Amino acid sequence: IGSPIKNILGFEGLFISASIVSILSLIFIPYLKESIEDKKRFNLNMLRIKSIDLFEKSVLLPTLVIFFNVTSFAVVLIITPDQCANLGIGNKGLFIASSIITTIGIRLFSGRLSDKYSREIFIFLGTILMIISIAILIHASSANHIFIAGLVYGMGSGFASPSIFAMVSD
Repeated sequence: IGSPIKNILGFEGLFISASIVSILSLIFIPYLKESIEDKKRFNLNMLRIKSIDLFEKSVLLPTLVIFFNVTSFAVVLIITPDQCANLGIGNKGLFIASSIITTIGIRLFSGRLSDKYSREIFIFLGTILMIISIAILIHASSANHIFIAGLVYGMGSGFASPSIFAMVSD
């Protein structure tokens, strides 16, 4: 979607469009359900940082998994446009578009399933799918390969990310 918007409206129009979409998300915020049962009123003492607040051992491993997964995604995002250009594919956003659509679809149910069955299984499955996607990208020779790699990466991210974030926040 980004490439056609940029081609029609330019970079400024693309950023304005992205801002409008972000602003539209504000409409849905009042309908979100609060997940914290024992809410506390805000006070300035909550902003004081204690030494115990700086490091939590239980989130170290999930944080490392997030770091490595996000780093691989950053590399993929940097390399994919060049891969598309080398293959003569005009739409350099093909990978990210297919990845985002799939991620959103998978996340609709994967978070709840990982809570019910096993976060570790969903993180493992998601990471394996991301690795497979990168292998497809490495050997891609057509737009179809890029699209399939995006779908597979989106599935992986859709399975792994909600489980990792839930693990860190618990």
